Amino acid sequence: MLLFCCAKKHLFSIKITIFVEENKQFKYMARTKKIESTPVRIRFKELENGNKSIYLDIYYEKKRRYEFLKLYLIPENSSEARKQNKHTMKAADAIRAQRILEISNKTKQNKTKQTKIENFPL
Repeated sequence: MLLFCCAKKHLFSIKITIFVEENKQFKYMARTKKIESTPVRIRFKELENGNKSIYLDIYYEKKRRYEFLKLYLIPENSSEARKQNKHTMKAADAIRAQRILEISNKTKQNKTKQTKIENFPL
């Protein structure tokens, strides 16, 4: 892979373009796409005994709150531990999906209430 740089000077700014040669074709180096953010994320907290506590990080209407699920991942020393962790993560993901639905239903309800008020003024 050959990497070289071209610089062009325009009045007061400098534009730098980086080309990458692959199979005798020039391509621009692409930026990584930003991952779409979700209002609910699964996070982990390391405990003293080696287990990990699972909690939800909920960011909605410019407010952040945490919901601790009382679910724990244990160190994966055996196949039984892996199965238990897999089952625990499925449960945590189901709770996360439920919270996302609750939030999206709240926003839809708020929008419908606003349109009803706008359509029928007192």
